[in-house]
Amino acid sequence: MTDLTMSLFNTQGFLPQGTKADDRFAGIDFPTLPPILRVLLVTDGTVTKTLEAYFWEPVRVQVAWQRVLEPTEQPADVIDVLGVQPGAPLWLRDVRLTGRTSGRSYALASSYLAVDSIPVALKNALLARQLGIGELLRGDGLETCREILTMGSSVQITHSALNADDKGPWVHRTYVIRHSGHRIMQIREHFPLPLYVGVEGQPMR
Repeated sequence: MTDLTMSLFNTQGFLPQGTKADDRFAGIDFPTLPPILRVLLVTDGTVTKTLEAYFWEPVRVQVAWQRVLEPTEQPADVIDVLGVQPGAPLWLRDVRLTGRTSGRSYALASSYLAVDSIPVALKNALLARQLGIGELLRGDGLETCREILTMGSSVQITHSALNADDKGPWVHRTYVIRHSGHRIMQIREHFPLPLYVGVEGQPMR
């Protein structure tokens, strides 16, 4: 997506008609998406909290994978985006967001965390695998902001929390979280389009 387009999504939630986008837009047709998916793609708030409010059920964050990457495993593009030195500690954290009552899998997320830039309290909470990152940031009262980088769609994805019965296509977004002027983590969230089509935000009985 062009810098102009991404700038719009970082300041407002509407894409004016005729705005040109490059391949970072990856074929997303915003007017045809379910409204809740449009909200999730452009929100600068906590995804878990948004899902709970819309579907009116608690959402569980299931950590499928969390470890420090070896230097040879660190993606060059992530290193560049976060501005960390090659070989500096970098965590990868894969999670699944699931409705506690319905059992529906609302999203998968992968987070790369620049360990040396993360406050100690947040680092300890992440090690304990408590809650989602957005909830932890909010709970600690850390002043952060989210900067959307790209959006797109995929027929298939690779993710450690992916189940055999998960159905695509998937809509995704990538963004960074800033704290004290530094990019401290990059997050990619995948949303299964079939789940959101025709699913209304009604409480599960």
